[in-house]
Amino acid sequence: LGGAGGNEATGTDQGGGGGGGGRVLYHVASYTAGSTLVLPSPQLNGAGGGQTGGGAGAFGSARLDVGTTIVPDGQVFTFDAPQVNEFTTSNVTVNAGGVAVTPGAYTNVGTVTVAAGGTFTGTGALKGGSWVLAGGPVTALAGFTADGTTSVTGHGTFAGKITSTGTGGSIQASGGALVMGDATVAGAFNYNGAITVGISGQPASLILLAASHAVIGNTTINAGSISAPNGTTLRSGTALTAATAASIGGAFTNNGTVGGPTAAGSFLTFTDDVNGAGNYTGNVKFSDGFSPGTGPADVSLENMAFDNTAGLTMELGGRNEGSQYDRLTISGNAALDGTLDVTLINGFVPRVGDSFLLLDGGTLSGGFGNLDLPALPGGEQWVVDQEAGSLSVTVAEVPEPATVAMVGMGMAVLGWRRRGKR
Repeated sequence: LGGAGGNEATGTDQGGGGGGGGRVLYHVASYTAGSTLVLPSPQLNGAGGGQTGGGAGAFGSARLDVGTTIVPDGQVFTFDAPQVNEFTTSNVTVNAGGVAVTPGAYTNVGTVTVAAGGTFTGTGALKGGSWVLAGGPVTALAGFTADGTTSVTGHGTFAGKITSTGTGGSIQASGGALVMGDATVAGAFNYNGAITVGISGQPASLILLAASHAVIGNTTINAGSISAPNGTTLRSGTALTAATAASIGGAFTNNGTVGGPTAAGSFLTFTDDVNGAGNYTGNVKFSDGFSPGTGPADVSLENMAFDNTAGLTMELGGRNEGSQYDRLTISGNAALDGTLDVTLINGFVPRVGDSFLLLDGGTLSGGFGNLDLPALPGGEQWVVDQEAGSLSVTVAEVPEPATVAMVGMGMAVLGWRRRGKR
């Protein structure tokens, strides 16, 4: 024992030199299965400064130094020391039964392994170390903080608010579904370490729970899926990459770079609405809504496809592409289907002759089966022109009756031109 400048004494901190910050060391050399470990409460000697110094004496933490791995063996093992605020262990294996830490925080400096028949629960904050979930749940009632060396691997449930410090550390979902976070708490998953889902040929799933968007950094899907019922945001400056066919469920905001698989016929499929100003490489498919940016944006894609259930929303807020209206720049192939929804924003009113290049580059195939275009004044119409490598919408005058027949003849020759009138 001993605070800064304090004297060592069994069970007592004499509060020296401004007091506190001391650490109590408990050493467990052995453990009998089924017992409850109740740590004795250390005594403070003098709230006004102790015998040797000014300031209140107080313990900064209690360290549980485990000489052998704790294996509850079907019973419940409880750390209980109301007077201290931190427990530290090196190795805990829960094959059956449970480990409960109350009421202090818990720091893992080794490995905690929780099998399908076991549980690990902390009423205080959990942090650090390696956590191996082999089907069993970990519950962090006061949250979990990952540092640069922390890792979480396997399958099971890691419940609680999950955050990270820095960009180190890792999460790997393998062997099944790994569920992390808390669906009732905003910001319950905000992680900036590396995330990996599945092993080549062995799919897994990562399910992220938060009352708001889960926030992720660099992520690799080797095989499997990521889903978040309340949505996911890929932070700026990071990348999400899928090595093979994979899917992302829940609303998704791309503020970084998304890379789909490169093999022909394999796609990274988004099953819910997607937005954000981030770019895309490889093969990506949209099955619900896609709206580039969170305002006007110029987003680049390599190969993209739309299901017939998908909708592409493009915003027009002015005449400059990228900064005032949305544009997609395509370097590969784009298979179009579903609905094209053009909306006006920021009070913008287009006039006759205004043309907006919405899709540019690459090779376009298919077409949007439905057009949802803004209303225009009488005598004006939208013209949607799809060519081999571009798609644009233009405001034009409604032709006089005498010219309608000629326009129809032109349509027969130029079969790629598609017109929508509102």
